Amino acid sequence: MRILGRYVFREVLPGSFLAIIVATFVIWLQKVGPLFELLVRSKRAGVALELIGFSLLPILPLAIPFGILVGILVGLGRMSGDNEMVAMRSTGIF
Repeated sequence: MRILGRYVFREVLPGSFLAIIVATFVIWLQKVGPLFELLVRSKRAGVALELIGFSLLPILPLAIPFGILVGILVGLGRMSGDNEMVAMRSTGIF
């Protein structure tokens, strides 16, 4: 991977991870009601962690594309705001 590709990737990656975490949490909060009832009844930490882990798996196919999209928009928007995109266009990269 070229230097510029790595630079753009480093700009996009933190925003993507943050957006994936936030999207996962927001979607998970919608389905947490029945899960808390099971957690209270089980009274064991191991069962609680398993239930939380199993409830997060179906959410990831929704949260990952959203997080990547938001990370790209934030990263490239910041680069555009700092006129880095203009510099890349003037050198003939884009």
